[in-house]
Amino acid sequence: MGSETIEAIELTANVLEPERSAWESVKKALEITLVVLVALLVILGLIVGFSRLKNDDEGEGLQETETYY
Repeated sequence: MGSETIEAIELTANVLEPERSAWESVKKALEITLVVLVALLVILGLIVGFSRLKNDDEGEGLQETETYY
């Protein structure tokens, strides 16, 4: 009882890759934009930092030689 096969049915499926939705395109564009903005902020920070270091080095020489009373 319960061990005999009554009927066998063959099933087939057509599996397709899902189409890319508009939201996925927008999400990808936002991710790329975020990466570019972070890279620009890092570069801008480095430029500002090095320019301040350069100005500090130049300013030290002036402080030692000029005295105001």
